[in-house]
Amino acid sequence: MKKRYINDIIEGGDREEFVQGWLVSRRKGKNYFFLDITDSTGRIQVVIDKNTLSEDQLAVVKSIPLESAVSLKGECQLSESGVPEILASSIEVEGVASLRLSPRPNSPRFDPFDSKHTEQLTKHPTFYIRNPKLAAALKFKSRFRHNLAQWFWDHGYTQFEPPTFTTQTLYDDSGVFWLDLNGQKVSLSRCATFHLEPALMAYEKVFAITDSHANEMSRSDRHLAEYTHLKAELAWVNLDDLIAIAGEMFYDVARRTVDDCSREIETLNLVRKIDTRVRKLNPNNHTTITYDEAVELLNGEGEVMEYGRSLSSRNEKRLTEMVDHNFLWIKHIPCSAEGFPFKRKPDAPHLTMACDLIAPGGYAEILGTAEKIVDYQELLERMGEKGKDTPEQLARYKDYLDLRRYGLPEHGGIGMGIERAVRYILDLSHVRFTRPFPSIHGTKINF
Repeated sequence: MKKRYINDIIEGGDREEFVQGWLVSRRKGKNYFFLDITDSTGRIQVVIDKNTLSEDQLAVVKSIPLESAVSLKGECQLSESGVPEILASSIEVEGVASLRLSPRPNSPRFDPFDSKHTEQLTKHPTFYIRNPKLAAALKFKSRFRHNLAQWFWDHGYTQFEPPTFTTQTLYDDSGVFWLDLNGQKVSLSRCATFHLEPALMAYEKVFAITDSHANEMSRSDRHLAEYTHLKAELAWVNLDDLIAIAGEMFYDVARRTVDDCSREIETLNLVRKIDTRVRKLNPNNHTTITYDEAVELLNGEGEVMEYGRSLSSRNEKRLTEMVDHNFLWIKHIPCSAEGFPFKRKPDAPHLTMACDLIAPGGYAEILGTAEKIVDYQELLERMGEKGKDTPEQLARYKDYLDLRRYGLPEHGGIGMGIERAVRYILDLSHVRFTRPFPSIHGTKINF
């Protein structure tokens, strides 16, 4: 079992070290070979003295294909520039990289974020996870997800387990993936709200971090067929409470993750701009407008916006430009553009008690909040508006409806796409870089 990693050696290597990792580059000098070895924690230079290794060992050094797994023994010493390196006494090949792959994942000339490599990365994600930049983005997301769960635990929430298979859908049935499960038609869950709301009577504050599945036709830079979804539900709250909680949560978790991931930030060349990006997440820097105001602003700019429809990504980007490129909350979205469980605005029943947070720079909606309906008759009416009032549909949602007749208090929820959140923080061009095996509409799955 591997017990010491390259980072351990760099921080304080012993005289004799045993290194295990992958060969990513090789250079030849008059009397030495110089090998760069990487593992999950860092990279170190290994020096091979041609006069000390046997002919067999030198033959190995000369012939090892790049990207091969190797192990070696040697003394830790400081290079002329004062950086730790290994003077090797032996080397073994643990796993030969005999496959010809171009571009090579660890090639210094390979930029995985360059659009010219999209097809290759989409076809063969299995091999490119090891690329340092992709690995850094995925590591950051992993830490973000961990810190997100920890934030909710620290604030008194209980983590809940909603099902993956369900018969209930928040929006139109065409937006989910359906399958046959033992003769019953069920879908892969897209939203956990139907199963988190019942948990409020036991825990009052719950959250879930799950994989969600959306059968959408869009191939935009913010859409995936499979993504990581945060959902939280709280009893005894209103919309303003939810906005405050969601803003604080996002800002706190982003700051903590950036602090935890300095190495990944450096790998992604974000050191100079990461503070600015995170500072924009401070709720004190957010602007709030209503949907009606958003439509008025857009129409005033000459952008034709049909009232009652969801804002397009172009609309969202333009609106954030109007507020000095800051985050923008848009409140009271029309019922026609939102899910049926969302509560109506009391003095304007065509609007909902819902609010979305829009990121500047074209990064679009990242999270949303909404008060939920507690009145049985109001929920029935909203279901009718969405075509969910047939006998079959009412049977699908019977328990969810009846929850309104069994002590359900005022409550609301928060939802966030974790890939979208990480994409904004890391300034990535597409959400696919935040999943190791991204599923994109219209793209064949090869994994």
